[in-house]
Amino acid sequence: MKKIALLISLLSLMGCGEYSPRKDLGSNITFKSAMAQGKYNFNLISFKYPNTYSNKIQFFKELNSQLNSMNSADLSMINLLIPKNMEFDLNNLLDNGWIDQEALAMKNASDLTENELTKLSSFKISTPNNGGDIQKVLNEQYFLLLKINNNEKLYNKNYSYTELDKLNLMENTLLTRTSLIKNLKAIKSNFVYTYISTNKDTATNNAIFTNNLNNSNSFDSVIFTPSKIFSGFKVNKNSLIIFVGNGKENLDNTNYEFSSKIINISSPLELKNTIQNFNSSPVSNILLWNRKNLETQTTNTSLEERFKNWED
Repeated sequence: MKKIALLISLLSLMGCGEYSPRKDLGSNITFKSAMAQGKYNFNLISFKYPNTYSNKIQFFKELNSQLNSMNSADLSMINLLIPKNMEFDLNNLLDNGWIDQEALAMKNASDLTENELTKLSSFKISTPNNGGDIQKVLNEQYFLLLKINNNEKLYNKNYSYTELDKLNLMENTLLTRTSLIKNLKAIKSNFVYTYISTNKDTATNNAIFTNNLNNSNSFDSVIFTPSKIFSGFKVNKNSLIIFVGNGKENLDNTNYEFSSKIINISSPLELKNTIQNFNSSPVSNILLWNRKNLETQTTNTSLEERFKNWED
């Protein structure tokens, strides 16, 4: 199965040369989701992710309350733009249930990197004498868990904390996140992550979004890019490009009409009303796309006819 990438540009196109306004450019595209021909709007929900631990806890609490109140139809319409500063927390949350510095504190002491060990040692706390290096790390991790919850005074410098002690301390926290993790996994296929491209040869070489950070240049990538000139979509080399905004020059074809806009919300508590007020299609419907196979055309077909639907 091909790995799929979904990209969205934050900046204007560097040039319009690659985006020739030909109406027939999309006629060679098909979707593995068996998406029927017609009109589709892809709303992309954008929000500001907090920086402090306590505010992150509140953010996810509010987000989960909204997700719990939605039915499956509402959930399927949520296309979330994941800010760069949320990516680390979200990945850890889905993998093991932890966010922020919890991930560092709950990681097995023997598996920490040199950089992580340096961060822990910066606390300069006292640990049991003759406990060894691993014991020192365990105590530093336990102290960190107390610190992020404003309970540093409960730390006992003479006690040898264990991995089990860390887990017992955070057990209730992990249990309360069971519902959140389940809800996030239910909408994960429509997440859009931030990706910084270093490819100077592409039109979207600055800040973009992708749902597959390891394969952003995938053959079947999908790019959403803001444009004041174009609307609709275009097949460009290895990407399906959907223009965000209300550009006057429409590039849709007779089979599909795509539109897209970014909707900013100030709080997760606005999510449900936003979804219900703005009808949207899930971006996951267009991730698995392909060009039609030109090899099926007969050898008698002229070169002009064979390639008229392809970009230059």
